[in-house]
Amino acid sequence: MNTTQRRKAKHMAGVVSVELALVMTFLLMPLFIGVLDFGQIMHAQYVITRAAREGAVTASTNGNVDLTVRNYIAASNLNPGQAQVSGSFLSGTVMPGNPVSVTVTFDMTGYMILPWKDIVPALSTLSATAEARQR
Repeated sequence: MNTTQRRKAKHMAGVVSVELALVMTFLLMPLFIGVLDFGQIMHAQYVITRAAREGAVTASTNGNVDLTVRNYIAASNLNPGQAQVSGSFLSGTVMPGNPVSVTVTFDMTGYMILPWKDIVPALSTLSATAEARQR
């Protein structure tokens, strides 16, 4: 290999390094961040669904639904202040044997890296409903 070929090989290695850095920055990093965001959304949806179920069981025994739901959310390392609890248990006319429902709505603002609220507005608020029979 002569000197010109060596210089050309070193130059090509430098070009490949720069191309790899650009691909990593502009293609792979947003993909990785998107995967992290969707993982966070899936985790929060699971927690909200379980919190709604726990709330429905508590409502069926005339317990404190709001406290139960917020404690479950807090135990899962999410902010319980971003949750809203509603349902048929609030009406006060629930009779034994009738169904009671609990709906938990959770605001995902502040949990995502990418601005999904602007891209897919439905991802900014998660909701889950659960039902149980009044005891």
